[in-house]
Amino acid sequence: MTTLSPPYCDLINNYSNVVNGKLLDISKRSISAQLLDQHSDYQGPVIVKPNRNARGLTDIAMRIPNGAFILKEEIIRAKKNVVYRVFESLQSVPAAYFTNEELVIERYLPEREDDMYYLRVCILLGDKHISARVGSKSGVIKGVNVISREIVETPQALLEEMKRRGFDYGKVDFGIHKGEIVIYDTNRTPGHSSNNIQNATLLADGIESFIH
Repeated sequence: MTTLSPPYCDLINNYSNVVNGKLLDISKRSISAQLLDQHSDYQGPVIVKPNRNARGLTDIAMRIPNGAFILKEEIIRAKKNVVYRVFESLQSVPAAYFTNEELVIERYLPEREDDMYYLRVCILLGDKHISARVGSKSGVIKGVNVISREIVETPQALLEEMKRRGFDYGKVDFGIHKGEIVIYDTNRTPGHSSNNIQNATLLADGIESFIH
């Protein structure tokens, strides 16, 4: 879920050592440092994104009886669709987007080399981590348009920032734009794939950092 509900937060307070116990909200509005509004004095391209994790569909599924089963196909379909939109300027964004609470508007700060766009993905658990860089010809990178993938070093500055935010376990999407780290998205629950099963083996020892 994007935001933990009060009963879970109350439960967390009863324990001194909780993985992601301080990470109560992973909405874009909460984690982004690139947010803009209609009155922002910014000149440059912008990107429109859903505010909630997985477009909020998982949040809905968790709140209704049998929701995980009812919405399963819709969630899978929605995740495959590219719902992010890039505009040349803030002025070219439709007015309705600014008043839609389900959307956020950010400065568009991609990592680029020549005609390629890159997205870096870090999966971490405690003090263990692994990062990959995927490349695409598309300015909005999704699994369906990735054409290259390589393992890269995780920047120490990113690890320090995620620790500061209380991020103990999960996935961070980021890029390096003009030498600066830009965090695009975070997720407490990385999806399952053959790559992530391999990553789990590498990261498993990270649980030791929570044992005192």
